[in-house]
Amino acid sequence: MSAARQFAAARTVLGSIAICVLLVRSAAYLGAELELWMEHLAVIVGLLFGLWVVKSSRAAEPAPAPPLPAEAKPCTDIDEYAQFTVDLWMSGDGDKLDLRQHTVMSLGLSGETGEVMELLKKWLRDGKLDRAHLRKELGDVAYYWARLCRAHGFTPSEVLGENQHKILGRKARGTMHGSGEDR
Repeated sequence: MSAARQFAAARTVLGSIAICVLLVRSAAYLGAELELWMEHLAVIVGLLFGLWVVKSSRAAEPAPAPPLPAEAKPCTDIDEYAQFTVDLWMSGDGDKLDLRQHTVMSLGLSGETGEVMELLKKWLRDGKLDRAHLRKELGDVAYYWARLCRAHGFTPSEVLGENQHKILGRKARGTMHGSGEDR
């Protein structure tokens, strides 16, 4: 296993243990006996998940993605793509943001993100990645993300630029790892 895969596996193991510890701390309000039981369960789940990740990290590297279909043209302007999502949006009133439309956009983004995660899980589990399918699902994530940007009056390029500035600031401060907004 390569050093990068070992590092990724170790990071995932530590992350799963951290999640289990949070669950244990949350259970503290329910009583000492339950907390002890949850602590043992958390350690067991963390170890099992860690073993699964290490085993799964030995999966083969994915094959290169197949070329785009002949009728698909690469989109190189994210703001033009966002306008496409507005023009295509089901209500016909792309600039109006009501609760129903916002909910559809949010659930769409969440659902498509789940589909991407499912493909990546199968890659870890089975050692095979359908890159053409992954590309389609990532496109669906981008569609809902770009639509939400426009629905809230942002251009995707503004959002990406601000995010890039934030991440570069974290790198300059040496705070790339950790949690919290103000790091």
